[in-house]
Amino acid sequence: MKMIVIIAFMGAAAALVASPALAGHPLATDDGGTVDAGAPEFEVVVGVERPGDGSAPAILSSGVAVHVGLAEFLDVGFGLGLAVVPRPDEAPEIPLEPTADLKLRLASPHGAAPGASVRLDWAGPQFGPGAEPGAAIGAVLLVGWEGEGWATWFNLGSGLGLPPAKLAKVERPTITVAAGASFRGDIAPRVGLVAEAFVDAAPELGEGAALVLVGVDVALSDLVTGSVGVGPVVDFTGAVGGQLTLGVTIAPPAPG
Repeated sequence: MKMIVIIAFMGAAAALVASPALAGHPLATDDGGTVDAGAPEFEVVVGVERPGDGSAPAILSSGVAVHVGLAEFLDVGFGLGLAVVPRPDEAPEIPLEPTADLKLRLASPHGAAPGASVRLDWAGPQFGPGAEPGAAIGAVLLVGWEGEGWATWFNLGSGLGLPPAKLAKVERPTITVAAGASFRGDIAPRVGLVAEAFVDAAPELGEGAALVLVGVDVALSDLVTGSVGVGPVVDFTGAVGGQLTLGVTIAPPAPG
């Protein structure tokens, strides 16, 4: 599962509501797994994004989320993301955004048979300096395969920015789409290599961005996993920026 907002994409990806949800940080592409029934899972992610046109300083972002297993095949998550957007000769904008998601696991991967899940996402109105009005809802289909020491997952989703839409800045709903593909493989005991390609867009506005990311995750203990990822971000004008993401996941067992 992953955080509902990969916060460095608090614009386009948040309108689709790409997860604080856990393909394992630092990925934007979610996997189909759900948190064990009755167990909590806590996540913290910090990111830095350098805009591609070089006209603006780097944007710092962060997010926290908690997921709880409602059943063996169903979990719910709540999160809060923020971005620090510098402005020349002015105080920075620091919008905060609440999020929520609900994931239903339809099937687990087994041999050649893929696993499948459906996730529903919500991002509420932002608040704080530089906040934009409007909320967003989205739905994501997750399909993937897993084997001994490896996993690959594919996401396809669509979202609706509710008036006044965050991306469009107009008084009408705005449709967004997103797709992602990820791979994770063990490269050493307790260490995994992760890679993905992820794209989100608002087609009617001609806006969007694509991300290619490579990173590692490390099991620091039986309960704590840390991760780091880095890669280029290309917007639809062809401008190339970059993103660095750090994450920590804490997954204690169910009480009792």
